[in-house]
Amino acid sequence: MPSAKQPKRNSKTPAGRLAALEDRVAALEKELAALRPAPKEPPAPAKRPGPRCPGCSLPVTAVARGKCPWCGFVFDAVRKAGLKAGRRL
Repeated sequence: MPSAKQPKRNSKTPAGRLAALEDRVAALEKELAALRPAPKEPPAPAKRPGPRCPGCSLPVTAVARGKCPWCGFVFDAVRKAGLKAGRRL
C-alpha cells in the first residue's frame, strides 16, 4: 500500500508521471555516480626553488660556494636575500 507522500506510479495521472520521472532521474544519477572516476588527491605543493646565480640564473648548488661555475659571478658581491639592511634615520 503506497504511503501518503508517495503517489501511485500510474503514468496516466500527472502525479504518477512525475513520480516515474523522479525514479528515472534517481536511476540515472546512480549510474552517473558509478561512472565517475574517484576524486584525485590534490597535487603536493611545489617546493621552493633553490638559489640561483644572479648573473646567469644557473641553479647554484652547495659545491659552488664562492663563485658561479658557469659565468664566474662572485657571490660575496651581493648580500644574502634573507638579511635586511639596517634602517637609517
